[in-house]
Amino acid sequence: MNLLTFQDEGTPRPLCLLLETITLEFCVGADDGLFFEMVQSRRCSPDVLRRNGVAILKQLDAVLPQSMHTLDEEGLKKMYGEGLRGSLKLI
Repeated sequence: MNLLTFQDEGTPRPLCLLLETITLEFCVGADDGLFFEMVQSRRCSPDVLRRNGVAILKQLDAVLPQSMHTLDEEGLKKMYGEGLRGSLKLI
């Protein structure tokens, strides 16, 4: 999960700075929107990401449990509608 995380200065850096595409399968369970926030952090301002040497996340394909938190599901669907490539499948 740390591969997705980008946080502002003074906090841990992502393990894979150039990550643009990722496929995840059953890696998270119910949460409070943290997964969405992690993905969103790699979709923030290109200027912020570029300044910190972090690539924007362009594609996310995810197969996740039906029990994932609704904040995560709604947030991911919104990002797909805003241009994030990939798909979300809940089973």
